[in-house]
Amino acid sequence: MKSALKGLERKVVVWAAVGILIAGTPLFSQSKNEEEFSKLKTLLVEKQLEIESSAKSKKEAFLERYVEALQPVAKAFQTAGDLEGVVAAELEIESASNGALADLGESGPLPGKLQAMREVAEKEVASILESRATVLASLVKKYVGALELLKQSLTKSGELEAAIAVALEIKRVGSMPADPGEVPMPSWEGLPRDIQEGLTAWFSFDDDDDDAEQVKGGSSRALTGTLEGTSYTGDGKIGGARVFDGVNDRITLSDQIPDSERFTIALWIKSEGTPGGGGLFGDFTGKSGNDLMFALSGEQKVHIRADKSGSRFQEVVDLPEPLSKEWHHLAWVSGSNDSTLYLDGKKFARVRGGGSNVGFHGAFIGYSTERGSWTYFHGALDEFMMWDRSLNAEEIQAVYDLAEEK
Repeated sequence: MKSALKGLERKVVVWAAVGILIAGTPLFSQSKNEEEFSKLKTLLVEKQLEIESSAKSKKEAFLERYVEALQPVAKAFQTAGDLEGVVAAELEIESASNGALADLGESGPLPGKLQAMREVAEKEVASILESRATVLASLVKKYVGALELLKQSLTKSGELEAAIAVALEIKRVGSMPADPGEVPMPSWEGLPRDIQEGLTAWFSFDDDDDDAEQVKGGSSRALTGTLEGTSYTGDGKIGGARVFDGVNDRITLSDQIPDSERFTIALWIKSEGTPGGGGLFGDFTGKSGNDLMFALSGEQKVHIRADKSGSRFQEVVDLPEPLSKEWHHLAWVSGSNDSTLYLDGKKFARVRGGGSNVGFHGAFIGYSTERGSWTYFHGALDEFMMWDRSLNAEEIQAVYDLAEEK
């Protein structure tokens, strides 16, 4: 049961929810060019996030009830003087409170009635995950069917380049494994305590499995990301990194970034020179004017935008020097009244105006807009980090110095 449960937990279907038919009409009936194709893919990922979020909410609701049921059991063990029972029950309570069942390893059955409760919990969680996987698999089938129709339509109309892009998408979806396997999670406990505070997303990109379809983050939220065409390189700034082709490579976060009025985004970049721009991070939905965007604008400018919840913040800022094809650390700190930008640990710009990242969540790494144009990053990214607070200059320097400590 435990191994089956873990397999279901790991199962990721990249374009799962994207095959929905709206009002009985194929999603791609009006897609006639690459731009529309990209917009549709983004919209469809939002549907995937909705299904994943729904399953997550059901699981969390059940685990809350499980914790409530475990508390009197732990008390009974304590009253009986059963230390083993108390420790096991408290471990179950702690793990379930953090959103997961405890890893029992090779410890064998749990003491007393706790084992029976655990078996019921495993079946319930497995049922939630299996239901999610069934829905996602059905939607993938519909999505591929819609793609086949689109490919035929584009071929008939002579739009061969767009048809080839759709054919490649069909091939990619069809080649995905049902279970991408366990992806190691970076250990964030080794980070300095002041850096851990408020860290909501951290992707170290150190997994060297090129066949993986998913990466895991190491923050307290343990977010995951679906790989869309990126490749692994062992030549990262710290360990490994992900390489993006500047055409259609990106990472889609499979869970939502939490709301935050203030935030900090930091990452190592090795730009290969994306013509016109290069998306680093975006958190948005299809609704216009509710976006968080972080992108290169050529090789010597940075585009930042945070216009959610009534905010109207958007600026293009000059970098102190052109980015060479070497590793650089770039950080954006958004406060209540201004934004500060750092390059390689040093502040180089401060812009007046408050932004927001409240609501409208659907996040991507390696993809965003640059002054109205959707852009993909060309180069390598490493150690992506995001906080739900504004880091100060000393903390940004400490994040930068992590690379020197490795």
